[in-house]
Amino acid sequence: MPFDAIEYINTPRWLTSRLGLERIRELLDRLGRPQDRLKFVHVAGTNGKGSTCAFTASILAEAGFKTGLFTSPYVETFHERIRVNARNISDEDLTAATLRVRECAEAMEAEGGEHPTEFELMTAVALVHFAHVGCDIVVLEVGLGGRLDSTNVIAAPEVAAIVSIALDHTNLLGNTLAEIAHEKAGIVKEGSTVVSWPQEPSAMEVVEDAARRAGDKLVVPDFSLLSVGKVTRGAALLTCGTALEHEGHTPCSDSPRCAAELRAEHAPHAQELQAGAEGGSTCETASARGQHTPCSDSPRFAAELRAEHAPHARVGLETHGADGSPRTFPNKFVANLPYAVAATLVLDFFQKFSQLESATVMVQKEVADRMCAEPGSKNYGAYTVKLRLYAEPAGRFLVSPNNFFPPPHVDSSVLRLNRRPVCDVDGAPLDNALLKATCAMADAAFASRRKTISNSFKTYFASRGNAGKAFIGCIPDLLDECGIDAKRRGETLSLDEFIALGKAYLRRESNPL
Repeated sequence: MPFDAIEYINTPRWLTSRLGLERIRELLDRLGRPQDRLKFVHVAGTNGKGSTCAFTASILAEAGFKTGLFTSPYVETFHERIRVNARNISDEDLTAATLRVRECAEAMEAEGGEHPTEFELMTAVALVHFAHVGCDIVVLEVGLGGRLDSTNVIAAPEVAAIVSIALDHTNLLGNTLAEIAHEKAGIVKEGSTVVSWPQEPSAMEVVEDAARRAGDKLVVPDFSLLSVGKVTRGAALLTCGTALEHEGHTPCSDSPRCAAELRAEHAPHAQELQAGAEGGSTCETASARGQHTPCSDSPRFAAELRAEHAPHARVGLETHGADGSPRTFPNKFVANLPYAVAATLVLDFFQKFSQLESATVMVQKEVADRMCAEPGSKNYGAYTVKLRLYAEPAGRFLVSPNNFFPPPHVDSSVLRLNRRPVCDVDGAPLDNALLKATCAMADAAFASRRKTISNSFKTYFASRGNAGKAFIGCIPDLLDECGIDAKRRGETLSLDEFIALGKAYLRRESNPL
């Protein structure tokens, strides 16, 4: 049987949280200290770590640096935890790095030491891979805390970034902001630049003290220096390459000078990004060679998009303000999204903006595959289930790398998603509690993708504290109540079956939500 890297890393007995640096230090020493061949941006804090890491990695990659990104947990696939220049680690590279790590981890255990935890294994795999491919810099997200987190095995990073600190993991990190800040600020080391969100006073004092003791420069943004003009909710289409239109501000496609500059810049490489005759913009691009156009995979769909969006950029859902005056709100979302955060943004928009009727977005092809996946397919996962609660695909076409300058290393897709009623099979609306429970069931079903749903549920709830561990005994009854064979795998379950699991889950008084 071929080696399964993910199954090895996710072995249940490794899934404990044991803070400390002794195991990861020994493991990396046995691996030749790959971290010493890398430079880092180290990010700790409570709220915003993932976004900060994604933005930072994207900026560094755009600046020409070969940039590694290590984050947790994942949204769509295990592989996205380790990325280089926005590309997930391949199966082959993940296997190769994990085999190296496994050899050293098993040697530690055989010699009477402790086997590393799951997160320690992942950290080591990431560092081995980043060193192997020769990353110029690595954006490293702290897993838990900071001072004793496995990622803190590195020497002084180029930048130690601390995002907003709040009360989290109080059983491990402390009961006050100051105590938690002490753990987060543990990533500060002599020889770094420290960047911090403006923290609450008690937390800010701890961060300032850590920077002072290390002799590091501390940078804290002063938001009072920002100037924000008056913004009113106005016309309502977010177009590719433009911002959400506000009153008094028109999309750049309305500007003849801007449109001319775009045409002059991109004409050698792509078909004109055509400004609509009445102020909108189209989404069509094509290869300069004339061999392939994105619309060739679905001419009808592309034509429908042009007909809908090109004539105007003023599509809105009219409501009324408190004074009775009419007000329009966005109800269509059209954008070329940053690929690293595209999936998260699309789901977030459908969840938060009930007036949003559709999203037409350009995303990486693999992300589009997951958005459109059907039960039983390899791309069907927890993210697919969550998105399908709110929206369903209505059309897509492929965009090859030759449609961009410079060409990326990935294929892209333009995808249309239409809102669907948030209802169960009987047409009954799903309230927030049931939506949350259904999403939890999806996460649980795909916690260990290649395992049966019963075993995957056990893995998921074992990591949810005492309440989760206590719930494991309810799993057979839960599945039986929904008529779901415990030997099935998560990817075989339909949306309606996940909703049924969510309902059954809520009926139990001691669920660990």
